[in-house]
This record gives sequence, C-alpha cells and structure tokens, in this order.
Amino acid sequence: MHEGQHLEPAARDIEALLASSQARVTGEVHLLFRPGVLFVEGVTSAHSLLAATRGKYGESAGEWSAADALGLARKVCVYVGDSPNDAPMFRAFELSIGVASVADYGDLLEHVPRYVTESDGGAGFAEVVAHLTCGVTT
Repeated sequence: MHEGQHLEPAARDIEALLASSQARVTGEVHLLFRPGVLFVEGVTSAHSLLAATRGKYGESAGEWSAADALGLARKVCVYVGDSPNDAPMFRAFELSIGVASVADYGDLLEHVPRYVTESDGGAGFAEVVAHLTCGVTT
C-alpha cells in the first residue's frame, strides 16, 4: 500500500513489482502484523543461505576454501537480528547481536545472540553501528 492509499495507481505498480520479484522464490515465510510494524517470525527454504553448499570462495586461485571463508566470516562479521528466524545466524556468528526486542521471544529462540542492545528496532541497530564506529558520523 503506497502511503496508505490502497486505491492509488502506484499501489498496483508496487504489487506487480512484488509479485514478479517472487517468481523464483521458494519456501515459506511466517509474518506477524501489528499496527505500524511487520515482523518476520520464520523462514524455511530448501535454498537457505546457511545451506549454500555450492558457493565458491577463492578456490580458482587456490587461496581460500569455502570452509576458510565461512570460518573467517564467523569470526570477523557481525550479525544483528531481532526474532526467532535469526536464531541459526546467532549460532553461526561469534559476533551475534540481538536488538532489545529479541528478549521478548524467550524460549522460542533455539540459539540466543551473544549480545543484546539496550534499544529496540532501528534504534538498536543504530546502537550497534554507533558502537562499531565509535560514534563517528559523517
């Protein structure tokens, strides 16, 4: 819905874009709608990013193996999430962070993040960015 105007012609264009973007998508997504917000509560797919076994990471040059790249990513990359669908990534990444609302899911999380922000939603993500950049802004 464009600017809350479901009858506006641009809404049909947005719907067409969303429909065409899903032509090759498989799996299921479970959503929770609340006034003014949408939560992704779960995603299942045979083509999960965590199960991407066909990826090539530097093998052609012999510098990196897929295991090397995954090991490095798990140690130096930060993953930030906010709900149960992020649990596999909380497990996969050593530097996993949940925004404050992740605590609302309690026992629904198979794996909890290593750190939890004080703020929720976008403010929680901004808190992570501020910490990583030592508060430097442009």
